Amino acid sequence: MSLPLNSLRKAGFWRKWLFRLPALAGAGLLAFSALQIAWNASIGDRWPALSFHMKYPMGYVPGAGAAPTMGNLLHGVFQKNAAARIGVQSMLYRSAIRWKHQAYWSLLGMSGVPNILVGKGGQLIETAYVDAYCRRNLMNDRPSPLAWAERIRALQDEVEARGQKFLYLITPSKVALHPEFLPDGFPCATSRRSIELLARFRGALRTAGVHFVDGPAVLHAALGRYDLDLYPRGGIHWNMIGAALTAQAVIAALDNEGAQLTPFSFTSHVNPKPTGWDRDLQEILNLQYEVAYPVPDLDYVSRPPASCEPDRIAEIAGSFIFELNEALEHTACPPEIRPYFYWKNLTTRSPDGALHKQPEDPAERRRDILDWANFVILEENESAGPGAEHAVALMDFMRPNAQAQR
Repeated sequence: MSLPLNSLRKAGFWRKWLFRLPALAGAGLLAFSALQIAWNASIGDRWPALSFHMKYPMGYVPGAGAAPTMGNLLHGVFQKNAAARIGVQSMLYRSAIRWKHQAYWSLLGMSGVPNILVGKGGQLIETAYVDAYCRRNLMNDRPSPLAWAERIRALQDEVEARGQKFLYLITPSKVALHPEFLPDGFPCATSRRSIELLARFRGALRTAGVHFVDGPAVLHAALGRYDLDLYPRGGIHWNMIGAALTAQAVIAALDNEGAQLTPFSFTSHVNPKPTGWDRDLQEILNLQYEVAYPVPDLDYVSRPPASCEPDRIAEIAGSFIFELNEALEHTACPPEIRPYFYWKNLTTRSPDGALHKQPEDPAERRRDILDWANFVILEENESAGPGAEHAVALMDFMRPNAQAQR
């Protein structure tokens, strides 16, 4: 029995529109995005309450854009930059990025972010640290260990000539502490040279008489002593166990120079849900669904001194210093700390624990380092030193200011 002609025609009509549905949906989404961007650029800019409100993907930093020069046009730099700057204004952009990265993660076990490597066990590693450990020709693009140790010693002498005290801090990198996290077969030809360079640098610092704390050695000595690793699976930085252990070493070193910091001990317990620093790389990965893994929470014990006169510390340091400072804040007589992030930005902490980089203020930085601080700490991560730019900036600053006594 054959179907009536009208029924066949209707079936063909709906099949045709069904086949067109994906294209129509895509066109509708593009049209909505264009309308929403145009609305925000006109009506929403004039009356913000009427604008479409958006959340940018984690890790997105608005930039100044690329100039439409011939070179940028020929190499696609201008087009790529313009696409990113326009695309991120769409309400659909963040969800599209998150679902795309979730597909990379769940289906392929890969990262959709170029500067994040997925290692064994889902360990996330920033590629800059991998390059520093595995691929950089360390002897060609860095000062020699002895030459840099002598420059650090000269800086120490300049600080101490003013009646202040100085401490140099080396912090560890994830891949250098755990090279076993790298994927099988990953090319890491110069890792041995990285290890040898750090060992030579330690010896040079001792020979030069530099007051320093060796964070990589502190963490290497602690491997296997705790139920948790000293780096979180989804983080760039050490976890609070690693930061607290190094803070204990910093307290011992500063007190040996005459500080009044109070020692502390700690116990740790497992938190199944990472937050803050323990998931900073995972946040940049922009997954649709969070990945849970255990991280430590610490309980601190510190005996109050008879009287508390907080030491004043100015820090020129990178991002590893903030967790160490958090541990120092739990001492019975915590120091007052003014941390300058990579030399430029004083970084303050709000009552809820959030960090806020302040606009660069050379006059305030000068007062903090030269007049306010009793102690000056310079931190270099082993992946960036010897020879980090913020260390050179501090050296250049101190040299003409090394007057005898303040």
